[in-house]
This record gives sequence, C-alpha cells and structure tokens, in this order.
Amino acid sequence: MHAEPLEHHDRALRDPLGHAFGAVRRCCGRPDPMGSDGGRIAVGCGPAGRVSDEIVHGVDLFPTLAGIAGAAVPNDRPIDGVDQSNFFLGKTEKSSREGILIWCADRLQAVKWRNYKVHFYQQETMVSAPVKLGVPKLFNLYTNPLEDDAKPTVDSWVVGPVLRMVADFEESTKEHPLIPMGTPDPYTPRKEGKP
Repeated sequence: MHAEPLEHHDRALRDPLGHAFGAVRRCCGRPDPMGSDGGRIAVGCGPAGRVSDEIVHGVDLFPTLAGIAGAAVPNDRPIDGVDQSNFFLGKTEKSSREGILIWCADRLQAVKWRNYKVHFYQQETMVSAPVKLGVPKLFNLYTNPLEDDAKPTVDSWVVGPVLRMVADFEESTKEHPLIPMGTPDPYTPRKEGKP
C-alpha cells in the first residue's frame, strides 16, 4: 500500500487535536500507519524482503505467540484472535483472516474485508461526534488508501461479505455474550445452560 506525501492532497490530515500528522492518519477506522488496518510489522523470520498487505490484527498476537511457544489458548471462551504463525513464518502467503470488525467504544464503526473498508459512521477526529451514515461509505484501499471521501468505490457487492461478517459476530454473541465493561478479574465464562 502506498501513501502519497501530504502536500499531494487537497486537505490537511490532522491528529485528534488538529495538528498536522503526516501523510496518513487513523481515527476510529480512518487511515493511520499503526491503526487497526494500516499498521506494519517486521517479524524477522520467513523469507527476506517479503512484503504483504494481508490482514493481521492486534488480537491475533495472543494466539499467534501462544502457537509459536507451543502453549494452548483457553478453550472455555471464544478468542477473537487467530493464530497467524504460519503466515509470519513464511509457511503461507495468506493471512488466517479475511477481515476485521472495527469498534469505537460500543459501536461498530467500520468493517475491513480484504482490500475494502465499509464505514457505518463518519467521524473526522477522535473527539468529534460520530454521525451514523444513512448509506455506508465503501472504499477500495488499493485504489484509495487514504479513504478520500471524494473517491468512493462503486463495488457495492462487497457489502454482502461484510454484512455476513457482522451477522456471524452478532450470532456468536447469542451463545457467548460480550463481557460487560468493568467485570472484575478473574472472569469465569458462564457454563452451558447456566446464566
């Protein structure tokens, strides 16, 4: 993915406090070098010089490191991350995930699927109020890596796989409800058939 220098764009990109932030920024699902979908990682193993734009998320680190170390992840609850060790070690060219749901606070802000991103809310900075979009915004991150609103994609078929991801997540919360904020540790998942 290539980001053009800031001076090549019509509007200045700013951090949440309004300061110029460089060529790319991220706020609740908008472009940022280390954000939820724009980060880079150097692993130090696998083929030298390998570059990939496959999707890996921070939640993948726990199961990946556990897998590399030969440890098991807990099996008494769902784990959002997936083991990416084969991808990181160069044993496969493909990531173990095709997409990720992007949450800001308690709302689903956007979904990234393959090289596309669908936004359900507009939010220019971390401190600006989110505005629910009547029609989601769709971006092809190969042709519009800065998610410029003036260059949306017309590949509306992408909404189908994205909405399947959302439906799968919502269905999973029926069997495994979300852990409420402020739940004290240690957390014990509810047992089958018990509240």
